[in-house]
Amino acid sequence: MPRKLFFAFLLTVVLGLLSIGFGTWWWFLVVAAVIGFTIRARHPSLLFWTMLLAGAATYAIGGLWFSIGDGDLPSRIAQIFGLGSAAVLLLVTSIVGGLSAALFGALGAYLRVVIQGKPKKLSVETIA
Repeated sequence: MPRKLFFAFLLTVVLGLLSIGFGTWWWFLVVAAVIGFTIRARHPSLLFWTMLLAGAATYAIGGLWFSIGDGDLPSRIAQIFGLGSAAVLLLVTSIVGGLSAALFGALGAYLRVVIQGKPKKLSVETIA
């Protein structure tokens, strides 16, 4: 993983946890879109997979953090949705959070391409 994408991963997780802790659940998607817009990835697909992992990690850590205090509530919510246990609820939440963060990160990257245009490729003659 290039250094730029690793930085995007860490920044997404840290700012995502702060946004989930102090705001609503969808603020994290705004964070993913802004990071996707500002980070210049070589291919938006690499940014998609980075944001997928960052979103899944953020929602897993956030879900664990919020379920530490009251261990009964996640089990109740899992029963309401018919998932069985709180661990399955956490897994489903992480998958959905990861996919939504990946889509919004890719949206930000493609929005940058639409606004600024496609970056020009450098050839060997241009560099030399």
